Amino acid sequence: MAPSSSLGLGLGGHTFLPYPQAACREIEHHLVSLAAAFPSSSFEATLSPFTHDDGRDAILVNAAGTLPSTGAEVSVWLLEAYPHVAPLVFLTPVSGSIRPAYVDGSGAVTAAPYLQHWRWPDSDLVGLVQSLDVLVRLHDDQPPVPRETSHDAIAEAATDSACDVQRVDDGDTDLRRALRVVQDEKDRLEQELRALSIREAELLDAVAAEQRAVERAEAEDALDRALQAGRVPLCRYLKEMKDVARAQFMALPVPDDLLARPEHHA
Repeated sequence: MAPSSSLGLGLGGHTFLPYPQAACREIEHHLVSLAAAFPSSSFEATLSPFTHDDGRDAILVNAAGTLPSTGAEVSVWLLEAYPHVAPLVFLTPVSGSIRPAYVDGSGAVTAAPYLQHWRWPDSDLVGLVQSLDVLVRLHDDQPPVPRETSHDAIAEAATDSACDVQRVDDGDTDLRRALRVVQDEKDRLEQELRALSIREAELLDAVAAEQRAVERAEAEDALDRALQAGRVPLCRYLKEMKDVARAQFMALPVPDDLLARPEHHA
């Protein structure tokens, strides 16, 4: 398709352009479609000098116009790899409008979804301008956030901040108090556990001592009966009584053979 005369471009005849011949035909087609889609926006395509961030100079196609719904000015630069890469777009909001978050301080559009997801041949200049028009219109339709700057508002904000700090301090104090209560309860339980362990050990010692006393008494009674019956001579009786006493003194159980020995005859 030949370019429209209103565009004033015949890219095919410019050998100094940094675009391949096939890209030039695609660019002309995109420019014609752009002018046809937005006839009232006065999009004009020109060949203009452009300086890259690294200092390189080039002659690039620039399409400039206004968004149809908002009147914001748009400047679209087609880079050397266009249409395979997204163009560079600069946006100037209408007077009195707040700069959108997707436009940086130089006016470059940095976070527009259409540019971020540019995929040729599905993406083109018509879709780009339509998406920008929607973005700017949505931004302009948002009500401004009211900002109170009176002395009363400042005093109220300061009071609220002080109250917030006090609530934090009170909460911190309550937390420390609760932690102290928990620690005191922990210490009390540990003391009770130690006392219980001591009482349990004493009880076990008492039971063991009583058991030893019973065993000694049984052994002594058995030896006494054996001595009286003449089954154990006096010297053996004295020796075995001595063994029983030694075992009790050493906190050892009385050997079974001492308890059973009186059954044996000397």
